[in-house]
Amino acid sequence: LQEARLRVNDTTVRRMERFIHWMKEHDRFDPSLVAFSTSWNHLQIQTLLEHWMRLSSPPTAIFCSHEGIAQNVFAATAAKGLR
Repeated sequence: LQEARLRVNDTTVRRMERFIHWMKEHDRFDPSLVAFSTSWNHLQIQTLLEHWMRLSSPPTAIFCSHEGIAQNVFAATAAKGLR
């Protein structure tokens, strides 16, 4: 995240850092469930969804830092038949 700080909004980075810190404090952090990118395109999201769906305990929710990313995630999940 430190590397990305130069390219993204500091608020987004701070929120992600606090989230990871909280998850680690509560022994809930799983790095395979956290994805970070400065730009999410449809192919990247599809690849990430495929990875998550192969996990023994796939995620049941996705939190996005921006509504544009959320729209892309909605489109990618709908294309895979996920809700």
